Amino acid sequence: MTHFEVVQTVSNWFKIKPEVEIVSRYSFSFPVPDITVQFVDGTIALIECKPSHASRREYLTGLGQAIAFCRHSEKSYLALPKKEFLELEKWLWPEYVGILAVDYQNVEVIREPIFQPQILVEKENIKRGYAYYRDLKINEIYFILKELVNSSENFTKKQDLDNILWTSLTKIRKWKSSKQSNILNTKLLIRDLKLFDFSLNRVSNLGKELLSINSEDFEKLKEFFRKLFLLEGNYIDIVGIIQMLNDKYDVFESVNHFDRLLSEEIIKEKLATKNTNIIRDLRDIRRILKELDILSSWKKIDNRVGKFTINWNKIIHFIKLRYIAIEILILKIIF
Repeated sequence: MTHFEVVQTVSNWFKIKPEVEIVSRYSFSFPVPDITVQFVDGTIALIECKPSHASRREYLTGLGQAIAFCRHSEKSYLALPKKEFLELEKWLWPEYVGILAVDYQNVEVIREPIFQPQILVEKENIKRGYAYYRDLKINEIYFILKELVNSSENFTKKQDLDNILWTSLTKIRKWKSSKQSNILNTKLLIRDLKLFDFSLNRVSNLGKELLSINSEDFEKLKEFFRKLFLLEGNYIDIVGIIQMLNDKYDVFESVNHFDRLLSEEIIKEKLATKNTNIIRDLRDIRRILKELDILSSWKKIDNRVGKFTINWNKIIHFIKLRYIAIEILILKIIF
């Protein structure tokens, strides 16, 4: 089994559980699990997944990662193919790490994790299985990141960073109100796209890669941001659901009708909680997908109904990077 097959199988296994609220294959910060599961009661489970035919060192490294998860969640699991589990069973002894043995579409619970409250340091409940995004254009994100990097050596306290962000925002948007909410929205976006680590006040490798692009090379910037939003921000799953809806419905009564159906499918797929303002998210997500030439504008048909279409030529190579995740997602929803 490939790494993606293990991740997909375990994700689907958790999604069918009624006690599970959200399942995310997207993570914005350390310790970067392969899967984050949030239960209705607020319990968090983090899962590290390993493929077939890896080295013993890689499986033991995965066990070490799962042990580290215990500081950030009530439940920590290592998921690996059953054949490899049977070969390594005696080495996977820490009882506070749960073990999931995977055989393609089957998941067997070998051991449930034992919660260790004395070592839980911090955990973060989640509302979305995709990056938080509000309003900013890609050239504005680039500019803000560059301002952060140029000023990062002068950070002495949180207020310095916030002031740099606000100064940057007022330069590009001339904003004068809602200072704190705009700063927070910007920090969440840059964090979720993994461009800047606000816990360490330093640019990430992805951020460095972005800033190495000439700001005037707009097509190259677009291509880079497509990768960021689709893969790092997990918008590729939302694009997959849009295509599923287009296959299911010829047209939609209105944009609001489309958003309502898309929101319902996102909840069914456990990509967001019922308390998440998905409709508001979608308005902003559509905006960035249009800017990146991934999604068309609303195309009216007969002046009464319409639809959005996906520009697959712009994203088909990203599907290969994601191990055809969209196709698997669409097939799973339809069948």
